[in-house]
Amino acid sequence: MTIIPHWLKLPKVCLICEMSFKDKAPICKLCEKKIILLPESCFFCAEPTINNTNICSSCVYKSSNIRKILIFYEYCEPLKTILTDFKFQHGYDLANYLAHLIINKLPADAKQTQCLIPVPLHRKKHGLRGYHQTLLLAKQLSKQLKIPVSTAYCKKTVHTASQSQLSREQRHHNLTNAFSFSLPPYQKITIIDDIMTTGATIQTIASGFQALGVEHIDVWCLAKTL
Repeated sequence: MTIIPHWLKLPKVCLICEMSFKDKAPICKLCEKKIILLPESCFFCAEPTINNTNICSSCVYKSSNIRKILIFYEYCEPLKTILTDFKFQHGYDLANYLAHLIINKLPADAKQTQCLIPVPLHRKKHGLRGYHQTLLLAKQLSKQLKIPVSTAYCKKTVHTASQSQLSREQRHHNLTNAFSFSLPPYQKITIIDDIMTTGATIQTIASGFQALGVEHIDVWCLAKTL
């Protein structure tokens, strides 16, 4: 085995500021401190709340398919650059770091879930992109938390238009009958996603599982657009 002298090794460069640093993370500590935590948000719809409450005024009188939505960070820089690389630039190696960001803020009771289910990707989009980034994230969470992950119980069966190009109302209509479900052998499941905007996809998937009789549905999402 050839040993490369230390003086020939290239320095590690931060993905954000492009300065060299010594760490296993993809960004330096100074840039990591700029990642913005999401303010208090509603457990049902993930919209911001006031007065340190867990349910917003819109959801307080509504029933929900979801027991608790946990979203940890605001979708803005520098996290936006990291997620763009992860989602569209084949940044497979970023999955471990992003899972670490979630686990750092995860409440102890949330870890009692029995199965992690990533938001599915249609096979056509999977083929175009070449990989399923949310599954990569879920696998890293599974590895670090020792919780099984599965794609068997929720599949994207209709190739829909990109949600990011649609209005809130169009997003819900766009997802009608877009997924197929099968009953998992668990009563406590957690849906995994990377970025949430209106929450239409999450709510649609949760409704599908609730219709099958799953009683305890949580969501873990890394970031939300405000």
